[in-house]
Amino acid sequence: MAPGQPQQQPDMPAFPISALGMGAIQMHEQKTAFVEAGFTDAEAMQMICAMLGAGVQAHVIIGGLGDR
Repeated sequence: MAPGQPQQQPDMPAFPISALGMGAIQMHEQKTAFVEAGFTDAEAMQMICAMLGAGVQAHVIIGGLGDR
């Protein structure tokens, strides 16, 4: 362990929030920002869904699904 770094507990993950949890938090913050900017809940949700759909489509078209 490098000097100055806290000792990690053996039963605790290095970062307690999973990637999925972090994504959910980011989506919630984005939706909240849309609503605070004046969009309705429904409009904010539509924009979140559109962004997710575009991201999935870009991943499939550009990144592919891996070797099958």
